[in-house]
Amino acid sequence: AARALNSDEAQAFDLVHAFGHTCWPFAAETARQAGAALALEVHSTKAAAQAVRRRPTGGAGATVYLLPDASLERLVRAGDAGVEIRTTPWGVHTPGGTDASARKGTSAFIDGGGSDRAAMLAMLEGLASVAPAHPDLMVFADEGAAQQSGAWPVARRLGLTDRFTLTPDIEARRELALRGDILILPEGRGEHRSLTLDAMAAGMLVIAAEDPAVTVLADGRTARLVHRPSAEAWREALHWALNEPAGARALAASGREHVRQHCRASAHVAAVMGAYEWMTSSASIPFASS
Repeated sequence: AARALNSDEAQAFDLVHAFGHTCWPFAAETARQAGAALALEVHSTKAAAQAVRRRPTGGAGATVYLLPDASLERLVRAGDAGVEIRTTPWGVHTPGGTDASARKGTSAFIDGGGSDRAAMLAMLEGLASVAPAHPDLMVFADEGAAQQSGAWPVARRLGLTDRFTLTPDIEARRELALRGDILILPEGRGEHRSLTLDAMAAGMLVIAAEDPAVTVLADGRTARLVHRPSAEAWREALHWALNEPAGARALAASGREHVRQHCRASAHVAAVMGAYEWMTSSASIPFASS
């Protein structure tokens, strides 16, 4: 990278935008060598904590943190009022012709990071208590999350293996997941996932652990939230989703309409481009304190 940046043939660029927080040190060094501004995407409370610990800097102008949700701002500032922040809510395309009423409630996809074993266990126990009454229900779990959380042995112990399938990288290969009826998010760990928005836009019902850092998950408006990480709470939510199809479809339709109105891909692009323009203008040049 250094050789390319120092080459006479290298194409100049003004800005480096880094997404995953594990690549922030590399992005910061690239921006420093290129004399470019640095934009860091903070998509989770974990990334916000990383921002506070390190405060990476680029080579020109201000380092700006781009947040998909204003709820993360307090965490990123962490006592430093001078941190540059722009809220750039994520958006997706809402496909036309999607009809939530066509969902049959017979396929559920489980997504998440897999780091909260207790949350996964509680959800699976709740699922196992309602599954016998719904022989057509099929469950697909992200393979990485299932392995990290130990979900497969639990599913075997609970008698779910005849309807439980591990699916590689649901986030990256979401075409299959978006054909499902229900998206289950067992972990409320302050992590934004674009799959959640895509699922809502596709007319899926979202059932998720309560997560104050992800405000798009609004109980009764965009999703059914599980307020306690217990098997009983998950049983209640899943029983409702599978036994009250009219209510489940209405909530899924409400979530889809919210995304269509408030989480548009075009609005996200406009917000990011606005942040880029500010960062590369003279207005963003910081002045050293005396």
